[in-house]
Parts: sequence; structure tokens; C-alpha cells
Amino acid sequence: MMMAGLCLLSALAIPLGAASVTAGKKRVGVLSFTAMSGAAAADTEALGEMFRSELVQSRRFNVLDRANMDTVLKEQAFQQTGCTESACAVKIGKLVNVEYMMFGTLSKLGSMALLTVNVVNVESGEIAVTAKEKIKNIEQAEQPVRALVDTIAAQLKMPDRIDISQKRDEAFSGMLIKGISSGVLLAGGVTTWLVGDAYYNGAALKLNEYNAATTSSSAENLHGLIVSQGDLADMLYLVSESALVLGGAMLAWGVIDFFFWKGYNDQITASVTPTSVNVCYKF
Repeated sequence: MMMAGLCLLSALAIPLGAASVTAGKKRVGVLSFTAMSGAAAADTEALGEMFRSELVQSRRFNVLDRANMDTVLKEQAFQQTGCTESACAVKIGKLVNVEYMMFGTLSKLGSMALLTVNVVNVESGEIAVTAKEKIKNIEQAEQPVRALVDTIAAQLKMPDRIDISQKRDEAFSGMLIKGISSGVLLAGGVTTWLVGDAYYNGAALKLNEYNAATTSSSAENLHGLIVSQGDLADMLYLVSESALVLGGAMLAWGVIDFFFWKGYNDQITASVTPTSVNVCYKF
């Protein structure tokens, strides 16, 4: 089923905005992995895609989309296939404007395979990290690939791994709790306001009786009722205003949780450049 979406573009100069949104994360690109020493090309390609997916899911890196990278390389007539040296990775990294380029090889070791990933600092041209994991078979490669990502992230001092399912559940729970709380507060605020209005109107009617009173004793009694009902109405108005303000704040907080929940569901994506912010909502 085709999913519709809406994208907004803010073409504003935000030299500090990009840094604040992507703080702590490195912009990285991943080259196609290369089969070595008898390794199957299909397995190598599958592991490369698995590695790229794990990088994205870890939420510890800003991973360049493969389609975007392929488009840039195609425009520059540059082939990434077979890139197994740091000099080659640096050239591509400069073309696609990333801080680190990652390339890997899969080598056959008897009944096992060795997956090696090199991370090259595009600016210095040096290999910043080399990580290796043994893989028994492609069906059980998820854990070794995950370990590779964690090793690379630790060496590059990346932020801790984010548990997306936990964050998604927390955002949903927060949205639900704040939604219910705001509903109760807003309903209570409106109800209290109406009750305060009733007391205020009652005091207004008593004021008419007070003005028409013919004896001092009846006027004194009416004065006491007017003052007490007026004070009660003022207190109820104050409670109502407080409840409405708190309800509005809880509602706004719940909306924020809603956007976080959608973001963790990958329904809201954002990309930042030094001159623009692109926000896309899928629905």
C-alpha cells in the first residue's frame, strides 16, 4: 500500500540549528561490502545491508541514505564497487560530504566467515576503527553485526544505543496519560467555572433583593449571603483558571509525546543542512 506524506521545507539560515539537532552523532556513509577469499557475493551483500540497517536502528549515527549516495556517485561517474582501501573511501566520503566512510570485507575461514569493517576518517584519511567478527552462518549473523556496530560506536565515542521499542512505548504511555489528565483537568475547569457562574449570578440576584430591602435586619442577612457567595464564586473562578491552564499545559505536553511517538515509528523524519530544515510526516 502506498503511504502518503507531507514534507515541509524551512529555507532559513541556521548555522547552529544543524549542530543542535545532530549533536553527538557523526555523519557516516557505508560502501558496498566486498567478498574475499571464497566468500559468497550474495552473503556479502546481505551482511552489508544488515550492517547498514543496524547502524540506522542504533540511532547512534547519522547514516547517509544509500540512494542519495548512489545518486551523487553516479553524477560524478564514480564506482564504489570493490572499494577496499582507505584512499578510495576518502574520495567517496568527500564527494558525499560525510565525516566517516565505512567499508567491509567478508572472508571465508573454513566453515566460518570473518566480517571486517574499516572506518575511515574522511578529513585525515586515517583508519579510525577496524572491527572484526566471526560469523558461523548468515542466518545467525544478527548478533555479530550488532556487536560490530557497538564496537565501532564505542571507539568513536558515540552516544549510547537507543532502545527504540522502549522509547516508543514510553512516548505512547506519556501521550495517553497526559491526554487523559488534560481531559480531566479541562472538563473540571469548565465545570468549576459554570458552578462559579451560578454562585455569581445568585449573588447578583441577592444584590437586587438587598437594594429593595425595607428593613435593616433583612438587608444585613442579604449582605452576608452576597459576600459569601461572591467569595465562593471568586474561589471557584481561580480554581477553574488553574485547572484550565494545567489542562492546556498537559495537552501541549501530550502533543509533544505524540510527535516523539510518531518519530519513533518513523512516521516523522527530519534532515538538516546548514541552510534548511526538511521535516516529513507520513500518514
